[in-house]
Amino acid sequence: MEPVADPNGMGALPEVYRLADYLDHHARLTRRYHFPPDSFWTAALGCRAPDLLRLAAAARFRSRYRIAATLYRRGADAGDMGGLLELAALRGRVGDLAGAERLYRQAADGGDARGLLELAGWRRRVGDVAGAE
Repeated sequence: MEPVADPNGMGALPEVYRLADYLDHHARLTRRYHFPPDSFWTAALGCRAPDLLRLAAAARFRSRYRIAATLYRRGADAGDMGGLLELAALRGRVGDLAGAERLYRQAADGGDARGLLELAGWRRRVGDVAGAE
């Protein structure tokens, strides 16, 4: 660790240090697959939309799908259609095709054309060419 320079003058800020790059790298590799406690995810619900989606992706990466879905829903409720699309994809992965379709349509109705593209691709994959068109 190294002291952080005082932006208002000479010297370092008292008791403020920057983490050395190698320590940051080591901690990221070591803790990459660790799952934060419930209190972390509860606190995460109060974040803003862009942060919610990053946290949701982290939860999804760790196979915490229920938490990911909750965070994606919060992001979508805050107006981020990306959260709605990710939530639709999660629904589709667990076999809730009607729920996925509803969410894709909701994203499309909200002005995000990716919802229609995803819905068309999903229809094509299940053999519904006419529905895809």
